[in-house]
Parts: sequence; C-alpha cells; structure tokens
Amino acid sequence: MTPVTSLPKGASEYLVILLAAIPYGIVVNYIMLPHAVVGGGLTGLCEILYFATDSFVPIWLSQLVMNALFLFVACFTIGWRVCLRTVYCVLCLTLWLKLLPPVDQSPIADPLLALMLGGVLNGVGMAAIFLSHGSTGGTDILALIINKYKSWALGRILLAFDFVIMSSAWFLPQVHSVENICYALVYTFVATNTIDGVMYFWKNRVA
Repeated sequence: MTPVTSLPKGASEYLVILLAAIPYGIVVNYIMLPHAVVGGGLTGLCEILYFATDSFVPIWLSQLVMNALFLFVACFTIGWRVCLRTVYCVLCLTLWLKLLPPVDQSPIADPLLALMLGGVLNGVGMAAIFLSHGSTGGTDILALIINKYKSWALGRILLAFDFVIMSSAWFLPQVHSVENICYALVYTFVATNTIDGVMYFWKNRVA
C-alpha cells in the first residue's frame, strides 16, 4: 500500500488534461466574463484585453498568441523539454475556450455564488492537470524565466503578476467597482485553496 502521488501515467494523462480543461472554459466564459470579474495570471490579462477591445479580441485567441510568445522565449531560456507538456495543456485550454463561447448573462445570477462555484470547479480542474504533470503556461512561464536569472521566489513573482493584473482591471469601465475586485479575490482564494486541497487529498490517499 503506497501513497498515490499522481494520476495514471501514459496516454491517460493526456486524456485527463483534455477533460480537466473543460471547467476552465466554463468558468471563464460562463462566469467570469458575464460578471465582469478579472482574475490573475495570463487569463486575467486576456480578460483585460477582451474588455478593453469591447470583446473584439476573444480570450482564446489572445491566450494562444501570448502563450506561444512566452513558450518561444522559454525554449531558449529554460529548455524545450519543460515546454512540451505545456504546449499540449495550452492547446486544450484554448480548445474549450473556443468551443464554449462567452455568454452575455451567466447561468448563475448571484456573482458571489457564481465566483465561489467557479473557484471550486476550476480548482478541481487545475489540480487534475497538475497531478497529470501538466502546466497551464501563462505567467508561470514568465516566472520560471525570471527565476532562472534572479533569485526571487516563484510564489512572490506570481503574486506580483496577479496583483498588477487584478489592479489594472480597476481602470476598465466594465470592472470599475470595489465589488468586482472583491469577487476576483474571493475567486482566487477559493480556486487556490481547492487546488491545494485536491492535491493534498490525492497525494495522501492510499491506493
């Protein structure tokens, strides 16, 4: 009887990543965008671009382009082996963002309830991706690149990115409210704690 530290290996890992990316598309397009809530990371940056262009630049396109640029730089700095699984994850996330287009009105009218549920759903999905040795790319790649040349902790780098991105959303007319910023913080808190909880449970369960 040994602890299980990851999901099944091999081809099944890629299937898990594909399916685990579905909640991401649902949460972004059916919860965050309709409620005008901008999260952290690259997704938040893409949301800012989406709102700033009045939805002219879709989330799936900006995320794909920016991740491609980040990965291109990463190949020459942190190595192409690190990037291979990330490329697949990014394509899966982009696929569901494309196949599940944004809606004008969220299925869950109450924003606080919607964001809390979204945090749980996305947290479970992201945990499954991480347990399958996947990476969602985005600001994680930038943090790894910076960490290679500067002795800064990855967590602090990511926190700085999130703070700048979420603060910048204040200047968007669609997001300009204390409530929306608080909803973003609630979402981030629920999602990150869900990720930690799921991974802790899975890694400590007995096969």
